[in-house]
Amino acid sequence: MTCLWVNEVRGPTTETILEIRDGLQAINPVVAAEFINLISEPGG
Repeated sequence: MTCLWVNEVRGPTTETILEIRDGLQAINPVVAAEFINLISEPGG
């Protein structure tokens, strides 16, 4: 899945985004919030 996203063939599903956010939240809540901000920006 990540390979496809990186190669811009297709974006990640909402479920994948939430899994990434949850993993980041467990490590560093500030980084998780920044991740959500970045992907929420137009063109992000």
